[in-house]
Amino acid sequence: MIIGIYLLLPILQAIFQAISDRRDLQIYLLTIWVIVTCWPIYQPLPLISLIKQSSLLGYGGYFVLGGIIAISNRRKTATTLWVATYLVSVTITFVLTYCFSQRANTSVETAYEYFSFNVTTSSIAAFVLFYKVEGSVRLASILQWIGDRCFLIFFMHVLILERVNNRIMELDLWLPKFGSILLISLITFCICILLSACLRLIPKSRIILG
Repeated sequence: MIIGIYLLLPILQAIFQAISDRRDLQIYLLTIWVIVTCWPIYQPLPLISLIKQSSLLGYGGYFVLGGIIAISNRRKTATTLWVATYLVSVTITFVLTYCFSQRANTSVETAYEYFSFNVTTSSIAAFVLFYKVEGSVRLASILQWIGDRCFLIFFMHVLILERVNNRIMELDLWLPKFGSILLISLITFCICILLSACLRLIPKSRIILG
C-alpha cells in the first residue's frame, strides 16, 4: 500500500498544486473522499465497488487533504471550536465502539479505523491544535525537525513496530500492559527517528522518499 502511494506521489503533488488555490475543488475533493473512503466503513455502498479508486482516494486523498490543511489559515478559527471538535469526535469513537461491542458481544473496533469519519475529524482537530500551540523557538525547531521526517516515520513504523513488539515479548519483561505499550511505542519511535535522520542525509531524498 505504501509503495503504491509513492508511485502515485507525482500525481498527488500535481493534484495538490492544482487545487491549492481553488476552494471549490478542495470542497469537491473532500466530499468525494468522505463518500468513497469514510462512508463505506459504517454503511457499504454498492457504487463504491464500481469506482475502484481506493488507492487514490484512500491514503492518497488523505495526504492531499493534509497538505490543504497545512496551507490553510487556521488562525481564523477559535481554538475552543477545535477543542470541542476533538472531544466530540473522540467521544463518538468511544461510544460507537462500546455500542458495536455490546451488540456483537465481542470487541469490535470499527470506529477506530483510520478512515472512519470520527477518527479523521479528531486527527484534523488535533493537527490544528498542535499548530496553534505557541512555544519557544527551540521547541519549534525541534518539532519542525521531527515534522520533516513524519512521512518517513509513517512509512517504516509498521515494520519496526512488529519487530520491536516481538523482541519485547521474547524478553518476557514484567511490566503492566500499559507499560509494555508505552515502552514499545517509545522504542519504535526512536528507531524510526534515527533511521529517518539517516535517510535525510541522502541527497535529493525528499524527491525520492517524500
